[in-house]
Amino acid sequence: MKLSQQRVEAYSQLGFISPITVQGKIILRKIVSSRFDWDDPLPEHLLTEWNKWSQNLPDLEDLRIPRIIVPNLSNAVNKELFIYCDASELAIAAVCYLHVSYSDGSTSTGFVLGKAKVAPAKCTTIPRLELCSAVLGVEIAQIAVDHLQINIDNIKYFSDSRVVLGYINNEKRRFFVYVANRVARIRSYSEPTQWLYVRSEKNPADIGTRGIHPADLQNGLWLHGPSRIEAPNVSLDKDSDFSLIQPDVDVEIRLNKVDIENVKPNGLGNSVFEKFSDWNRLNFALATVRKFIRRHLNLKRSDGSKNMDNVELLHNTEQLVLREVQQQFYESELNDIRDSKPLNKHSSIVQLDPFIGNDGLLRVVGRLKHIKFDSSFKNPIILPAKHHVTTLIVRKYHEDVKHQGRHFTEGRIRSAGYWVVGCKRLVSSILHKCVTCRKLRKEFQCQKMSNLPVDRNNHLFRLSALICLVRGRC
Repeated sequence: MKLSQQRVEAYSQLGFISPITVQGKIILRKIVSSRFDWDDPLPEHLLTEWNKWSQNLPDLEDLRIPRIIVPNLSNAVNKELFIYCDASELAIAAVCYLHVSYSDGSTSTGFVLGKAKVAPAKCTTIPRLELCSAVLGVEIAQIAVDHLQINIDNIKYFSDSRVVLGYINNEKRRFFVYVANRVARIRSYSEPTQWLYVRSEKNPADIGTRGIHPADLQNGLWLHGPSRIEAPNVSLDKDSDFSLIQPDVDVEIRLNKVDIENVKPNGLGNSVFEKFSDWNRLNFALATVRKFIRRHLNLKRSDGSKNMDNVELLHNTEQLVLREVQQQFYESELNDIRDSKPLNKHSSIVQLDPFIGNDGLLRVVGRLKHIKFDSSFKNPIILPAKHHVTTLIVRKYHEDVKHQGRHFTEGRIRSAGYWVVGCKRLVSSILHKCVTCRKLRKEFQCQKMSNLPVDRNNHLFRLSALICLVRGRC
């Protein structure tokens, strides 16, 4: 109780003695974090540290603070606020000064407001603490502007941390949440051009973070700020551009991730196929493009002729698309077959005993070698179920059979010369999403019976109906 009373007695609303009071706050936090009971005696080392601090407090009785901030404020031609920020492992501090210039070239600087706080316990890095002190500097600048009630021509902020200045001036990289929120708060009340660098030995806020003896406070840098000679030029290492310090190593900066994708130079890619919702339109569009290219480059067929009729061009384009699909899904199988190697036992088509036909397409061997049918029927083309082109083919043949169901659709696909791996599931999925099939297979609706008309509820109608029924006229 006595400790709290002594700390409260040393209090200054404007922060004149903040470098003194923050030392008491630091000692008090050490005591509280040690988890002593309220009336327990202090350990010897903490008691010695507290007594040393409290015994120096009477020296503050000789401290003299002028009533005015600067003389002849009404005659000043330029008024500026200088805010200095600094941090250490134990405390953060910010102090504000009013710097004015007169018509005769003279200047004057006066203390306005200062704050020193105990550093956050969970803030483990010095750059984070320096950033917190910059936020504190912006806060006291707002308080000073609101309460001075004078027109301020300019506000300048000073920090001895180039890392923080790099954070504030950053325009290219993104930060993690802790730094991003504080930088956003700083930039919402100040511009990056207002932030400058000052060396630590000329930073008044440095006194607020490490403390000072009460007897040295009267003539110290905390109350008087920068000297009259240095104030206009601020004797700074002025850098117009503060870049990030080692951005690739800084843990507060998000890494610029680059997604690397293997792009094959000779392939159409899924992006081309997915722009079409109809198999015939896809083939026709690609055939038209190929026809234009052949005319432009004056290409010839393998037999030496120049012209290729539309039917042959469409068939050739269809094979080109199917080869591209197989190359995307079964590249390893194609390479193994070309190299006369056995397929991987975990391959999805190993049981089909595939081979590469004369047209370069992957086909099923089957058991119909001696049947006199087309080769596309005897050795169907293998297609993966999870590809947009396969979906377009299934939709086409489903519409050809007039939406007659899964078995008809599967049979039509098989007779067209395609072997779709996982065909049953794919066809069921497409039929489930088919709007026409939903309409055709919708449950019949039962019409609700209405009330009988009034004339049929009349007893004369019932009597006449009974007579007709007896006479056999109904």
